[in-house]
Amino acid sequence: MAPAAPAAPEAQPLGADAQRAAREVKQVLASNLDKVANGQTAAEDARARRAAALRARAATLRQRMCRDKRWLIAALSLVGVIALAAAVAVAVCLSGAGRCVGGSVLQFGTPPPKPPPPLPPPTPLPLSVAAIPETAAAAAVPAPAEAAAPAPADGAPAAAAVPATAVPLEAQSAAPAPVPEPAPTVPAAAAAGPIPSTPAPAADPPAAAAVGAPLQPAG
Repeated sequence: MAPAAPAAPEAQPLGADAQRAAREVKQVLASNLDKVANGQTAAEDARARRAAALRARAATLRQRMCRDKRWLIAALSLVGVIALAAAVAVAVCLSGAGRCVGGSVLQFGTPPPKPPPPLPPPTPLPLSVAAIPETAAAAAVPAPAEAAAPAPADGAPAAAAVPATAVPLEAQSAAPAPVPEPAPTVPAAAAAGPIPSTPAPAADPPAAAAVGAPLQPAG
């Protein structure tokens, strides 16, 4: 027969030192478990805080982007308005029909024609008739009515002198100077003497001694 297995040793009660060591091990394990649990809680808290910070930062960036977008839109609108105004100003300046900013005139191509110079003031007419040479010469010549007036008969009263027709000063100054007519050409045969069949011209009546003097009766 097989020999019987030896009996298990009986548990002996631990001594005071062993019990104290066991208690210390239990305390260390408990503290380690607490530390591990607290560490997990702290890590979770840290992750939660980190996520909240990230969300806050994302919200801040989103607000900043919206604000920057508004500023960007306003800046682009201002640049577009300035570019449009500059294009209109350049077009007006190139057409030569406007002024640029600052009062300086930009003219391209043919400059506009200059205005004509002002006319000189009219020369006042002289008040004296003798100051005009043509008028004085016309006044010195006797009137045809005075030169060709017939002599009165014996015993008849002398006719009053007919004064020359007064010509206005404006008409005298505006009338052109008389142009002398060219003398007719006399043929060589007529220069030798008068033709017998042609009657001799009558003598001219005597002219008055002075312009405006009454005519004396003949005889």
